[in-house]
Amino acid sequence: MRLTILAVGSQGDVQPYAALGRGLARAGHIVNLASHETFRGLAKRCGIGFSLIAGNPVDIVQGPEGQSWLSSSDSYVSFLSRARKMAANLYPQITQDALAAARGSDALVFSLPLTVCGFSVAAALRIHGIPAALYPLHPTRAFPSIMTPGLSFGRTVNWLSGAAVMCLYWGIAHSLLRGFHKAYGLGRMPLHAPLQAMEKQGLPFLYGYSPAVIPTPSSWPSTRVIGGYWFLEDAPEWEPEARLADFLQEGPTPLYVGFGSMTSGDPAAMTRSILQALQRTGQRAVLSTGWGGFHAEDMPRSVLTVGFVPHDWLFARVSMAIHHGGAGTTASVLKAGAPSVIVPFFADQFFWGKRVHDLGVGAAPIPRRELSADSLEKAITSVLESGSMAERAKTLANAIMAEDGVTASVAAVESYLRSTTRRSIA
Repeated sequence: MRLTILAVGSQGDVQPYAALGRGLARAGHIVNLASHETFRGLAKRCGIGFSLIAGNPVDIVQGPEGQSWLSSSDSYVSFLSRARKMAANLYPQITQDALAAARGSDALVFSLPLTVCGFSVAAALRIHGIPAALYPLHPTRAFPSIMTPGLSFGRTVNWLSGAAVMCLYWGIAHSLLRGFHKAYGLGRMPLHAPLQAMEKQGLPFLYGYSPAVIPTPSSWPSTRVIGGYWFLEDAPEWEPEARLADFLQEGPTPLYVGFGSMTSGDPAAMTRSILQALQRTGQRAVLSTGWGGFHAEDMPRSVLTVGFVPHDWLFARVSMAIHHGGAGTTASVLKAGAPSVIVPFFADQFFWGKRVHDLGVGAAPIPRRELSADSLEKAITSVLESGSMAERAKTLANAIMAEDGVTASVAAVESYLRSTTRRSIA
């Protein structure tokens, strides 16, 4: 079978899908990753093809619109409104690029919610469209929507929050894709997200997270496949710079600080708060500059700034990780068995911050606007003084490593494609 995987966003958004693509390729399928130019090398590493999708996540987040978008995260309505405005400028080209990438494929696996256009692209090409996500999207009474993690007032409210968020997402998609549907004779866009309709067809919904981290609701059907994270198990041949190797060996185990693709309106002030908290707690640290533009000037000897370092390699060598709580980063920290201090900036990061804390493997999350030397000092101290947090993190890591999410998702895709082939022959 020829399969295209459509995934956009940051490294944490795309890398799990590349891992899934490698699993499908190893099962004998011809796989193509459709994503941004920056991930061409990732596709090559995984032994799969590559097609270009418009947009550069670095430019988007660091640009004026991206900064304004991140600053609106305190208001969910404003956050979604700005997201729609940004998407309106990019989505026509993204949709056309996705259409070109998937042409000739037997199936399109597309990431939700960022590539919701996958619904329409698969329909236009008359191929199987298989949705996937890195966190739970279906409404459930077991917990509230990932976008409203603090809204937990019972089972009914939990379900309503999930349904409401799904409606908001689909409302944005509806407005962005109406023109595409008309141009390709697909009829009117459905008023509701077609997840239930797809499940009635037997289509699997692939979830790339661990049931040890988020237990699967008992009411969910077996078509919602949750077998574990999609990890790239074998890291590329990578050797640290001498200064990093020396730093890790010359003193007590450091902690990690990095916020990935997230940026701050005042990176200098953020850096000062972090350095003060580190000094007060007596901690050494590896500080990842990432896209956040940390100011590296005049760092104390106890802090080493680095650029790109593979998470799998680095997180296994630190005592704790202070990070933004992106789905990919959180998965890597949990896999390494390191406790977390999560500083969420927007979207699902608040959910992961709360979930990690509820599992007892991290401090209470610190929303970005509340980050200060005092709040970070308190969080670091709570991890250091906990007698059981590190132990629980190691236990959870063992459970995660015992899972094989890629194999489970590959099996679900193959089972569905075989069943449809049998039906078409019959």
